[in-house]
Amino acid sequence: MSRISRHQMFMQVAEVASRRSTCFRRNVGAVIVANRNIISIGYNGPPASEIHCTGNGCATNGKCTRAVHAEINALDRVQGGGGWTWSMYCTESPCPDCAKAIVDSKVAEVFYLNQYRLVEGIDVLLRGGVMVWRMTPSGYVINYRTGELVELD
Repeated sequence: MSRISRHQMFMQVAEVASRRSTCFRRNVGAVIVANRNIISIGYNGPPASEIHCTGNGCATNGKCTRAVHAEINALDRVQGGGGWTWSMYCTESPCPDCAKAIVDSKVAEVFYLNQYRLVEGIDVLLRGGVMVWRMTPSGYVINYRTGELVELD
């Protein structure tokens, strides 16, 4: 058995975090890493003081109005990270609102596994100077801007 890369490990942690979500529409996980150490984990769901989703009445006009997104939860719960720039690993590519929050944070790069049908969030990240990487389930890393397969350490 070959050893998985750090990128694969962090993405797998994000996938495990996504399983904590009670959202019936989509389960998303996010992990923030600084200096090769996890400093925060988030998943989507209702605000901490509210009851979990049950699948009834969550959506207004087909859109969830209660959920706090995984990326925002992870950013809100950062522990440490000092002077390091951060990397974020997300099971889904970020929405535009999450992308704006990421651009305003210390996150320098975002790795995502599944591309959401709307790519405006990725455009926000790129315009904000955040490097965007798409990961495949087998662990390959692709530069979103160029489409090139890359090897990262």
